[in-house]
Amino acid sequence: PWKPVNPDTRWVNVQTQQEIEDSLWSRYRDLIKLRNQTPALSRGTVELLACDDARILAYERREGDDRIVVLVNVSGDTVNRYGVTIDGLPEKGRLGGVSLLGDRRSGMGRADGAGVVRRWRPTVLRASEALVLRLQTEER
Repeated sequence: PWKPVNPDTRWVNVQTQQEIEDSLWSRYRDLIKLRNQTPALSRGTVELLACDDARILAYERREGDDRIVVLVNVSGDTVNRYGVTIDGLPEKGRLGGVSLLGDRRSGMGRADGAGVVRRWRPTVLRASEALVLRLQTEER
């Protein structure tokens, strides 16, 4: 009734995963830590964002002034050009984002007179990649 032990257990096991900085175990540890340290991720509101490419799932988590945008490439392809619409920004303000997992930065966007950035193109997303960005705005 028992399945045989995986032949890769020497390499595929919790202890080994804990010792490898970019392992799946380490990624989950980092995500849980980020969620626990970021009120917008742990208890903030959730809003789906309009995106002009169906391969990208985009949503915002917000708690007070803290705004986090999560972008997920749900395809097996790299996505170079896509646009996300975000509102509730200062009129004519500039928008950017800083990755909360790593050192990537996003491209900048500019809000219109209604405080909406249309077709913001944060960055290239590789196949199956997710990016968590803290929004940063500048008033103009």
